[in-house]
Amino acid sequence: MLTPAERAAYDKICSDTASREAMSKTKGTPPEFLPPNDLENKIIAELKAEAAKIDGWEAEVSQEMLVRFCRGFTLNQWKKLPVPEAIAKTKVVFSQAVKWRVKMKMSQSLLPKNLPPRNALFRKCWVQGVSGTDSVGRPICVMHPFRKEMYDEFSPEHGDDFMLNVAQFTEELCCRKMMEGLKRKTMIYKQVLIVDLSTESVSASMFSMSKKLLSIPVGEETYSVAEDFYPEMLQCTWIINTPFMLRAVLKLGLAFVNPITRAKFKIYKDVPYADMAKEGITKASLPKYLGGTGPDPPGYHYRKNVANSGKLVLKFEAPAGRGFKWDCEVLKREIFLTITLSVAGGKEQTIVNKKKLEGDDACLTGSHAGGGEHASTLTVIFDNTHSSWYTKDVAYEVCVV
Repeated sequence: MLTPAERAAYDKICSDTASREAMSKTKGTPPEFLPPNDLENKIIAELKAEAAKIDGWEAEVSQEMLVRFCRGFTLNQWKKLPVPEAIAKTKVVFSQAVKWRVKMKMSQSLLPKNLPPRNALFRKCWVQGVSGTDSVGRPICVMHPFRKEMYDEFSPEHGDDFMLNVAQFTEELCCRKMMEGLKRKTMIYKQVLIVDLSTESVSASMFSMSKKLLSIPVGEETYSVAEDFYPEMLQCTWIINTPFMLRAVLKLGLAFVNPITRAKFKIYKDVPYADMAKEGITKASLPKYLGGTGPDPPGYHYRKNVANSGKLVLKFEAPAGRGFKWDCEVLKREIFLTITLSVAGGKEQTIVNKKKLEGDDACLTGSHAGGGEHASTLTVIFDNTHSSWYTKDVAYEVCVV
């Protein structure tokens, strides 16, 4: 979360029209990095005046947000309309977005005390997170389709839990872009999305559920939190590890989309490292599970098969002052879990001793502070030695915290 001083510094970067000419002459500068031109400044001034009618708007409206609404709605979605008419339509959406932000106190949503309900479960059901940046600083967001448990755990009966978690993650993305922009002294408001279809399948019901739970009715209009309140945020989408049939369907569907939108979607049967590198996405920006060196997205679980009559032994290292948290589960039948901690110097303790994972108790989560002033090693053992016939599939996420 940005401090007031950082936010003021970033607002200044996003409004530095004087630097526009020099930046536009620099080879390779993405168009969205350019500060507003004269027309955009006039539109932004009108949007700002609209926001000023709402109590508490100052904490919720940034210069970057004003730029996104100007470019995303006035000069893009409604670019065929006369500018005054396009501005008037943008004001309506912008006003609703500001009112929603004020009501939900979105500027405070990244404080630990304001985490949305059941955030850990949400992140487990819907894996998504930033693993790095491309060559110009845009965050790389890796995402999986959400798990089937999402339908039950975050259905409409659970109120706004789904929407609040999505909005909090989007705020996290915005914050990451602002911090990167501060570091590079340039405006960054778009991200690159990588959708990995290797572990979860995608379905129409996922889109319909998301659309329904992210919709906010206001009078006779309905607004989308994702599309209307956070516009102009996506640079492009890489869909990787795509099954053959789905590749065919997606490519057929994209044939009927306008060329500008179509160019933002890249569909591959595997992980196209070479093509990604040409677009400034190196292995340093990809998560470890995809063969990169960046962090895995929160909620991602490695999956392994434990042989019958065998064990799976995993070791994780933490430096002094750091600890661990874990989420371990068996996906079918039963297995025994043991977790031990070894501290540099020879001290060892058993944290979990042959806990049976099965049925309603198929998953175990926990944490440990680690070795304090000493480095420590966490050993996780999935024990299937009792089973002569069946192999067991397990999933685990172990993080150093």
